[in-house]
Amino acid sequence: MTPSPSETIEPLAALARAFDPERFSARVVRGYARPFLRVISLEATSLTERITVRPDESGTPYFWWSWNERVGPVRDIPGAARKITTVLGPVRRAAGAAEEPRP
Repeated sequence: MTPSPSETIEPLAALARAFDPERFSARVVRGYARPFLRVISLEATSLTERITVRPDESGTPYFWWSWNERVGPVRDIPGAARKITTVLGPVRRAAGAAEEPRP
């Protein structure tokens, strides 16, 4: 069963609000077959993701990565935001770590 637009947009909007606006741009995009959340790392703009909402095999609504893997259940907005933040966050060097030489 396909969720209604409000069943899709409301959780995406809630997820968008869970991101730190200093670090991520997150907005719901409509007008396609399925609305999605576009999340972009502002620290490394090449790190971007398209998150959708749809039920799994049991009918439980989940957030989904663009590569068709579950992010987490819609009922766990903070957990989904943490996972997305971890994946889209740029790799940081430890203080005092030597830089690798560039070719």
